[in-house]
Amino acid sequence: MARARSLAPEMPEIADEDLIELFDQGELLEVERRVAQRSFRVGSTAVDHGWYAAFLKGVGRAEEALVQANRAKRLDPASIDESNAEYLFIVGRDEEALAEVRRFVELGGSPLIAANLSMTIALSNGDWATALEYSKGTVTARAINDQFIPYLESGDAETGMAELRQVLDTRDLNPVQYRGVAMFAAMFGEPALALELLLQSNALGNDIWRDYYSDMRKLSAFKELMVERGLVDYWRTTGNWGDYCRPLDGGDDFECF
Repeated sequence: MARARSLAPEMPEIADEDLIELFDQGELLEVERRVAQRSFRVGSTAVDHGWYAAFLKGVGRAEEALVQANRAKRLDPASIDESNAEYLFIVGRDEEALAEVRRFVELGGSPLIAANLSMTIALSNGDWATALEYSKGTVTARAINDQFIPYLESGDAETGMAELRQVLDTRDLNPVQYRGVAMFAAMFGEPALALELLLQSNALGNDIWRDYYSDMRKLSAFKELMVERGLVDYWRTTGNWGDYCRPLDGGDDFECF
C-alpha cells in the first residue's frame, strides 16, 4: 500500500482495496482501465475525474491530468482541492497555478498547503523575497526554508549544501521536512541526494515531475525506479510516455528529462 500511495498520493478517497493492491503490484493498465471507466461513465462525479487526474499525473501525463482536473472542477466548482494548482504548476502555468491557490484558500482550503505551494512556485522562478514571505506560513518546514533560501539567493550552493548535510546528520526529520530538504538539494545541484531524500518523504509521487527535478529524472537510479514501479512497462505497452520520458531509437532504452 505504501508504494501505491507514493505513486498517486492525491487519491486518499479510494476505498477499493483491490485497486490499491493493483497499484502495489504495478498493474497500471488495470488501474487505468478502472479509473477511466469511472471517469467516462454517464453520471460521473468530480471525485471520479479527480481519481483519473491523480493516476495520469502519477504516470507522468500531467497535461492530460489537468484536463481531468478541470472536468472535476466544472462538476463541483466549490470543491476544496489544491490539485488543480499543482497540475498547473507542473505544466509550467505558474500564474494560473497561483490564481488557483488563491481560489483554494477562498473556498476554505488549508493556508499551510497554500503557503507551501506558493513558496515552491516562487522558488522555481527565482523570486527569493516572495518565497521567504510565503515561508512564514509553512509552519513545520519554515525553519528549513528560512535556512536555505538565502543560499539560493546568494548563489552559494556549496555552503548551502554543507549546511544541508549537517541538518541530515544532526536532526531527526519528519517526512514533510525530508520533502523540503529534497527540494533544496535539487536546487543546490545535488539530484542524486534529492532522489534519496524524496524516497524518505511522503511526496515522491507528488513531486517527481516538477521542473526543478529535471536533472534528477536524468539519473540512472531514477530510471531504475521507474522500471521497478511498473511505469516503464506501462509506457511501453500504451505507447504513451507522457511528458517527461521517451524511448530511445534502436533499442529498449529510454530517457527521462
